[in-house]
Amino acid sequence: MRHYEFRSLRSSTLTAVLAVMLIGLSILAVVSAIPPPSNLPIAINDYGVVAVYASESTQANIGTIKINVASNGGGAFFLVRLLVYLNIAQQSDLTLSTLSIDSFYTLTLSQYYSPQSPKVVVIPSGFTMGDVVGAIQCTSQPNNPTCPTYLAPLLTKDPLGNSAIVLNGGAGNGITVQLTFSNIVTTTGVGTEAIVVAPSNDTITVSIS
Repeated sequence: MRHYEFRSLRSSTLTAVLAVMLIGLSILAVVSAIPPPSNLPIAINDYGVVAVYASESTQANIGTIKINVASNGGGAFFLVRLLVYLNIAQQSDLTLSTLSIDSFYTLTLSQYYSPQSPKVVVIPSGFTMGDVVGAIQCTSQPNNPTCPTYLAPLLTKDPLGNSAIVLNGGAGNGITVQLTFSNIVTTTGVGTEAIVVAPSNDTITVSIS
């Protein structure tokens, strides 16, 4: 009689354990429904530094400059510097007005510009060179009242330890920035140079218009 009761208890215990396992597997099936990433991780030692340059010669009056940096690869790449050159110094600040990342995030900065939120000046009036990423890096100095703070989350560290903006490779991704002069100006040429940390088998392109 005692032997029979022991077998019955064991059977009930196994049934309960199986029920719990089935519930657990059901939960796991729901959690693991997110598809895996389409690209395998790229080792840090497979990244390298590249600089690409573009220029545009014009005699026309201009108010805005648009620059795009992209990669044909499937992995992430990092924009360390985005230098902008003018052939002639202007008496008008060149400011960052629109920023688009990976074709899904676009920020129009004019809505933030006010006496409380200073403009992001890429090339101050009277100068011929500036850096878009360097102007954004100013946001990492909270004690500097001339620096806005709303772009600080864009900055990260690249595999080499530089402050940079991380971007995705592939069609439609990358970064597009639009720069605006405070007043319409006349210039004989504009150039841009992108310094990028990217997977060694990627091709980086930069264009200006």
